[in-house]
Parts: sequence; structure tokens; C-alpha cells
Amino acid sequence: MTSSSFLRGWVKQSTLVVALFSVVVILTPIAARYLHYDNLLIGGEVYYNARIAEDIAQKGIMLYDRLTFSGEHYSLSAFNVLLAALGSRSRIYLALLVMPFVLGPLSAVLLYLWLGCFRIKRHVRIVAALLFAASPAFLHTFCSSSIEAAGVFTLLLGLLLATRGGFANRLAALLALMISALFGPLNMVISLFTLNYYASRANKSRAMLWVMMLSLAVFSIFFYAFWCIHLNQIPRISFDPVRALLLSDLGSETGVGVFSVVLAAIGFIYCWRERAHLRLFYWALLIVLAYNTVSLNYYIYISLFIAPFSAFGIEAVLTREWDIETIKKFTLLLILCGLSFSTISYMHRLVWFRPSREEAYSLRWLGSYDSYNSKEARLVLSEPGYGSMIQYFSGLPIVITPKSSDVIINDTRTMFHSRNLNRTTSIMERYSVAYVWLGEGARERIWKKDDEGLLFLLRNNKTFKNIYSDNGIEIWEVMQPEEP
Repeated sequence: MTSSSFLRGWVKQSTLVVALFSVVVILTPIAARYLHYDNLLIGGEVYYNARIAEDIAQKGIMLYDRLTFSGEHYSLSAFNVLLAALGSRSRIYLALLVMPFVLGPLSAVLLYLWLGCFRIKRHVRIVAALLFAASPAFLHTFCSSSIEAAGVFTLLLGLLLATRGGFANRLAALLALMISALFGPLNMVISLFTLNYYASRANKSRAMLWVMMLSLAVFSIFFYAFWCIHLNQIPRISFDPVRALLLSDLGSETGVGVFSVVLAAIGFIYCWRERAHLRLFYWALLIVLAYNTVSLNYYIYISLFIAPFSAFGIEAVLTREWDIETIKKFTLLLILCGLSFSTISYMHRLVWFRPSREEAYSLRWLGSYDSYNSKEARLVLSEPGYGSMIQYFSGLPIVITPKSSDVIINDTRTMFHSRNLNRTTSIMERYSVAYVWLGEGARERIWKKDDEGLLFLLRNNKTFKNIYSDNGIEIWEVMQPEEP
């Protein structure tokens, strides 16, 4: 078999290639992580969603989080409600373990199929789907079983079905887009914008598409009105233009790769002459970038719309006339190495994402210790970022959360960095802090010196008692003052 015939066969099996590649990309960090940390889920958000789903399954939808100091409102989503339908803790956990291997490959395949509706060449579509599957944002979103994983899958499914003729396909598309809208307002915006684009180019089915738009808009308005008013789920908005396009290669927790951005810029210019049938992607990318400056970091959507332009960028490099063939080959090798670096380096980071096996064990131990020694669950002070894991594994309430007020944030900072024993203990007493939990590497992340702030005060054996110390993890109990 010649190389050309092999490539033609490879292209014909494009959906299978995209699916298998996505499975390998997702399986690699999860399998490597399993060797070190067993079947622990990746990141903190997934444990928050799992805990909320369990609470809903057991007690129904509640407004306030019992495992926070100030009784904050839950950060609910339809994703939590759907998980709660599974019932038991083990089923919810199993669903979150399996979810990456189902939604990830299907989303990449759906992107490949959807791009075919815009007269994009097959080889460009394959490259776009592979680039999407290899992006750090894809890895982060699907490996951590986030809400956005379900949102992207249902969005792509709905947008693809909306291009198919027939009442049944359009009805299924509307249902998928409605479900997608439940996972975030950005899905609703993209859906309405895309349906409007479809309607502007359609002839026979224009009326049907307008009905779909109206139905989706009315459904979304009523849903978010109920969600915001009745359940008080009002999103916190903060303008941050730098946040719109963080580069994962430069150390951000998620984002897009440097080479993907460079290739997308080349592709942006390269296919400008064909912008008539790619107008949707230009505007959608601008909408997603604008949305990311004022709300949550939905980097998966940036990767979703950058991937086609990056694929066009590679095509531009391949089809360009080069005076020296060696330079062309070197450029392609550089691009391949750069893209591989983004993927492999992020895979390595995912393997070591919190929590570790030792951290999870220490938190389970703390939960057992507290239930044995206290009638009521007592609060835990920890560095920000570990709260959801502490709540999930120990079942104990925490002081600081991402939604905490500035007063709580400042008091937490004081407890960590003040060397004044009376000041620190008075704040701890105000917040009913019973334990200080320090995860792996916490000493180096929070403090610069061994005698700085709380580290200095922990030496006071009358106030703090070390009840756990193993694998760099420490748990200190705050001793109650003796009765006079």
C-alpha cells in the first residue's frame, strides 16, 4: 500500500480517527493519574458538583450551603440536578468517572461533522477536530468532568441537528439546545446567534428556524428568571480583559496553547477571502472572547472556535510556495513540536492536579476524627482552592470559598499571616475554627519563611495541637481555652 492510498483511507475513516484520538488524549493523563492516585477525580470543581448532587438527591434543592461558615447560597446548575437523578453517591461518582470518555470523543466527532455544513474541506475538518481534542482546554474540561463538558456536547449536537432537514431533526435540535442552555447562558447566546445565521441563509425552512429561535429565547428567559430570582443564583461579574485569552503554556490552570493562537491568527487572515461562509466563526469567536472578560472562564469555547482557524493556518503553511523546501519542512516540524508540547505538558500537569491520594486520605481521617470527638461538625481553615475537596471527603464546613465576602477573605489572610496570637485566636474563635489543614506544599505556597505568620504560632502547644502529619500534610487542632 502506497503512502497516498494510506492517507486516503485514513481520511475516509475520519470520524473513527477523531474518536480514537480523543479517547487516547483523555485516557493518557487519567491512566497515568490512576497509577499514582487511584480513581480520584481531577480538580476541585468536580467534587463540589458531586457533593451538591448528593445533597439534592438526599434532601432536595436547598438554597444555602450548610458546609460554609456564612451559609452561602449554593452555586447550583442543571448539571447538579441531572447528576442527582442518579441517586446514590457511588453512582454519581461513577458517572463523573465515565463522563470524559463519552462526552469528549463525541464532542470532537460532532465538531468534525458540524464543520462539514460550512463547505470546509474534509482534511481541514479532521485537523480542526484533532486540534480541538488536543487542546489544553479540552483536556481540562473533559478530564475534570466539568459542567462545560456537558454544555459543549449538547451545544454541538443541537447545532448539527439544526442543519438537518425534517421536523424530527429540528425538534431534537431544539431539545438539545434547550438542555445546553441549562448549562450556561453562553450556550444560549451561541445557539441563538447560530440559529439566526442558519435562518438568514435558509429558504424553505426559515420559518421553522425562527420558531426554534423564539422557543429557545422564551425558554431561556423563563429558566434564568426562575434560577436567578427564586433560587438566588445571580452570577458574580467582574471585568478582566486579560482573562479572555490566557495561555496554558505560560502557566495558567487552563487556556489555549501559544502555537494554536499563532496558527489561528494565520488562518484568520488566510480564509478572510472566504469569510462569507465562515462569518459565523468570526463572530462566534469574538462573542466568546467578550464573554470571557466579564464572566466565568469558558476556555473550551475559545478552543472550539479557534480550532478551525488553526487548521486553516496549517493549510496556509502547507499550500504556500516556499523557495526552499527545507525551510518548509522545518516550519512544519516546529509547528508539530509546539502543538505537541502544549498537549503533553498539560497532560503532565493534569496527572498531578489536586487532590492527591494522601490528601484525600487525610481529609477522610479528619472527618472520622471530628465525628468521634465532637457532636457537631467543626470548621476547617485551609488555603483557598481546597475547600470543595475538604467538604466532600471530610464532610466538614470550611471558612473561605470562592464566593466569600471581602471581610472573610481579609480575616483568612490575617489568620495565615499574623504573628499576634491574641489577634489570630480571636478571629478563629469568631469563625469557630477548630482545625487548620495544610495540604502538600502548603507551607511553601502560603509562607516564605518557617517562622512567618501562623507557622510561628503553631509552635504554641497550649493553643494548637498537631493531630496529623504525614506525606507533607499537616492537621492542627485549635485547642479550646480552659474554663477559669
